[in-house]
This record gives sequence, structure tokens and C-alpha cells, in this order.
Amino acid sequence: MNPKVRDIYKQLLYIGREYPRGYEYFRNGLKRAFLKKKDLPESEIDKAVEHGKFVYRELEALWFLKKYRTMKRNYDPEWQELKEKELDRFEQIRLSLLKKTSFLGSDDRVVIDFGSAFTKFGFSSEPTPRYIIPTKSTLAATFKEIFQLMIITDQGQRKVIVVEQVNMLISKKKEICDLLLENYNVYENIPLLNYHTAVNNAGSSIEQRLKSLLIEHGKVVTDIRQTGIPIDENLKLDWQDLTVRICRASETKVTPHQGSCKDLFLRINHNTLLKIPGWVRQEALEGLFHRRIENTDIPSKILECILKCPTDIRSEVCSNIVFVGGTSMYPLVGTRLHLELIDLTESTEKYSGLRRLISKFRYSACPFQPIIIPWIGGSLAGVAKMNNSNEMKRENYSGQVSDWAFDLHGLED
Repeated sequence: MNPKVRDIYKQLLYIGREYPRGYEYFRNGLKRAFLKKKDLPESEIDKAVEHGKFVYRELEALWFLKKYRTMKRNYDPEWQELKEKELDRFEQIRLSLLKKTSFLGSDDRVVIDFGSAFTKFGFSSEPTPRYIIPTKSTLAATFKEIFQLMIITDQGQRKVIVVEQVNMLISKKKEICDLLLENYNVYENIPLLNYHTAVNNAGSSIEQRLKSLLIEHGKVVTDIRQTGIPIDENLKLDWQDLTVRICRASETKVTPHQGSCKDLFLRINHNTLLKIPGWVRQEALEGLFHRRIENTDIPSKILECILKCPTDIRSEVCSNIVFVGGTSMYPLVGTRLHLELIDLTESTEKYSGLRRLISKFRYSACPFQPIIIPWIGGSLAGVAKMNNSNEMKRENYSGQVSDWAFDLHGLED
């Protein structure tokens, strides 16, 4: 065996112990590629070695990510130290992998889903987004991170599919067009249904509610047997991460100081614990189901949407409810939402016409995480290479963008 190939194989053997499934796959691929060919020229061996190095880096990245997630999930005190030492190196490995695969062709389209908290992007025909990043305060910063730092794609050779929110402002659409058509490439969008309702800031309201509840009812202790002291408003915590880790929905309405969850002690640093009452973990999500202002909760909005639909399609709509977005990933949110829908139809006269449809409510089971489902739809649209009438090309862009909802009904903006 060529010494170069043998050296790469040793590296693969080492990393393969931690990630055997991926190792076996790539090992067989390498064997088919060049190990059976005994009379390979030097150029072919060098090419094979480069491929082997790429495989090694990919396996190393997967191994590190697996180790990092396991330590974080188990609250291992060393995970923060591991993050500080190794995350920069892992980031360089990941970027090198993305760069290698971003120039393989121009048929795959870039798919971008702008979420309120996170932006998902990648290439069509792939089963998951390449990367999920926090949404920047400006679109320009988001696009710069996507195109120049992450996927490192050739903007002049690719089309871009934007997964558009139904109630996206015209000003934001124009900003997207300006960035894509004047700085990047073209974009395509898929028209959505007209019958829609929206709840603003549903996800961010959970984070804000949890913060206010913990400042009022949470305690900082050094021992679980202590009463503790109130939380300082200036205490620096990753509230978004904390919300995702501790919050869960309740199957029934939660009242203050009552709940089914146990109190939780979360370590802030080496000698300080954060005492979180169990009912607070559930109360933070109550705003999704009960609001002080009428018809500003999610169950009411769903029923409002169904009422807007023609009567002959309501049954079909009820049987195809899909949970998407990060908020829907909280435990028991789907169960609680279903119970609230039933309760509203039975107790509210406004929705009495929907009572006969209670048995029709069905929730689509998707193999993907809810947070990336809209992106998956954009990816499928890219694979299908749909001839979309809403396609906007650079040469036709005049600096203005219209609202597809107005165009659909022949109205003027």
C-alpha cells in the first residue's frame, strides 16, 4: 500500500472508533475508489489522498459534534472548557467541508428560510439545511454571513428560493430584493394561501415571560437546602437557551404556584445554582394558549383561519394541520393545542359552527424537526425546478417589489 494512503487509513481507523457507521461508509468508498487499483499514477494517488483527508476532516467534525452535544446534554462541567478550546478548530473544519461541496454544480438552488429567531439555509435536494444561524438585526448582515462565510457559493451561478412568511412586510421584501438582485443572485418565491391569521412574537414572548417570572419568583442559591436570594435583573444568562432547556407546556391551564413540573436547580457557575419553580416552567408557555386580549392566542387564530376558509374545504384544512417553527418543539405543545381547540369550539358561540369538525382535526406527522419544515418545502421546490410565474430576474428588477397577495386578486399596491 502506498505510504500516503496508509497514513490516511490510520487516521480513519482512529476516528472510526468513535464514529463507526460513518467510518465504514467512507472506508468502503475509498477502497472502491483507489485501493484495488495497484498501478495508480502518482497524480491519482495524490488525488485519492486529498479525498481521504477530506473524509478524515468530515469524520473528525462529526465525532467532535457528537462529543460536544453529549457533554452539554449531560451538563458536564467540562463542556464549556471543551467549547472554548476546540470550537474554533471545529468551525474551520466545517467551513472547509462546506466550501468543498458548494462548487459542485449550479443546478441546486440556495434555499433560505428567515425565522424570527433563526435563519435556515442550504441547497435544494438536500434533506436538511446546511446551517441554522441566529437571525441578524439587519438582512445585510444575515446575507453576508450566509453567502460569504457559510456556504461560500458562486452567487452569479445560482438561484435563491426565499421561504416567505405570509405576513411579511413589503419593505422587508424590497430589502431582500435589493440585496439579492443588486448584490447577489435572483430569488424565487412560492405563493401561499390567502386565508391566514398571525400571532406576533409568539416565540419571543415565551422568553420575555420566563425572564419576568424568574426575576419575580426565582432564587439564587449555593445549596439546594437554602432559601436563596432573589435574582438580580442584571444577571447575565442565555435566556433563549434557558427557555428551550427548561420550559414545557401543561395539558391544563396553569395557575400561579401550581403545576405538575418539579422545581429545577440549574447550575450557573461552579458554586451558584438557579432555583426555578416548577410552575414557572409551564406558566411561561401559557401566553400561547391564553391572552388577555381576545383572539390573540394560537388556538383562536387557528379557528379564525378555518372560519375564513370556504365551507367546502374546511374539513380538508382541519385534517392537514402542520406544526412548524421552533416554538412548536416545546414538549406537550401539540397536545395542549389540540385540547384548547376542542374546548374553544365547545364553549365559544363564535366557533360553534366548527363543532362538527372536531373529529376531523389531524396533525401531519413529519420525519423532520418542525423548525426546518418550511426550509424543506423550499428545497423540494428547488428540486422540482418549478416554472414559477413569480420568478424575478435581475434584468427585470426595477427597484420595486409587489405583494403577491395583491397580484393574486388583481389589486394595486
